[in-house]
Amino acid sequence: MSNIFEDMADALTEAAETVTNKAREVKDTSALKAKLRSHEKHINDTYSKIGRSYFNLHKDEEDNEYLTDINSIKADMKEIEYLKECIDNLNR
Repeated sequence: MSNIFEDMADALTEAAETVTNKAREVKDTSALKAKLRSHEKHINDTYSKIGRSYFNLHKDEEDNEYLTDINSIKADMKEIEYLKECIDNLNR
């Protein structure tokens, strides 16, 4: 009978170690993923900043390899202004 309790204790100890190791693994993976997302966000923010600067420098040029994209942004900006005005008019 004593053997059964020792076997159960050993099994519980092993299970607790497995759970602890898995929890540590999940925590470590989560921390690495958070760092990864932070670096990816920084890169995307920097790309956006560069793009915004490029747009502001070249938005009035007629001969530009990104003219289609620049015009698309300008059109979206006009639409945003129009929609904001519509919202303001509804809230008056």
